[in-house]
Amino acid sequence: MFASKSITPEERVAIDKKRVEEKVLKENQEKEKIEKEKKAKEQEKKAQEKEEQEKAKQANEEKKAAEEKRKQEEAQQKAEKEAKEKAEAEEKEKQQKEKKESTPDKEKQLPATQSNKISVKAGLGDTEENFVKEYGSNKGSASIARFANDYIIAMFLEGRANNITLQFSQSGKQSRSLSDVMTEVKNILPVDAIEKDRYIDAQDPEREIITFTSEILKNSVPETAFLGDESGTCMAIIRKGLNEEYISAVIALGNSNP
Repeated sequence: MFASKSITPEERVAIDKKRVEEKVLKENQEKEKIEKEKKAKEQEKKAQEKEEQEKAKQANEEKKAAEEKRKQEEAQQKAEKEAKEKAEAEEKEKQQKEKKESTPDKEKQLPATQSNKISVKAGLGDTEENFVKEYGSNKGSASIARFANDYIIAMFLEGRANNITLQFSQSGKQSRSLSDVMTEVKNILPVDAIEKDRYIDAQDPEREIITFTSEILKNSVPETAFLGDESGTCMAIIRKGLNEEYISAVIALGNSNP
């Protein structure tokens, strides 16, 4: 057998030193490994936290967006509702106004017993009392009244004169110009009558027809007295005879060619 080689003190110190260095290196490596793992875990944790924060932020933004959208939709619905209600209110007001304008104001309508005339002389829309005061007593009947030696023949409906005939042959005057005729017709019409149209009857060329409107007539005579024609309208029908002389004029409520 060979005798073991003895280790010198210097070698022993070197060996021990190497062992210590290896141990320290190993410890450092372990420590570094632990530190790396720790940092990796921290980074992973931070990444998770950041991801959760991003998710929370996104969820919050989505919530805000949804809330904003809901508010916008509510505002739009409210605006549409208000616009609809306003339009309905305006339409209702318009209809009420049109109805009011088309319906004679009862407070403005003169009662059938009212003595105030609405014509220059007693005429269309006036009461029989007005005629008696203007032309004398009625020589006819309740249905067909006759005044001034049959120059004026009047019919009444709902207390108001709705049809008047002027018989020029009964007036004692031999002939009349159109100007004379229109003067007498206008005395029978309401004082505010406005001429709207004038034409020769195509079926009867001897008749000239003139239509008028009158607010006083509209407010004084019941709408039913116009027999379906527009309230406040009236007409004059002037007739010529064989010798081109004017023989009569009919003044009546409404504007339908009889």
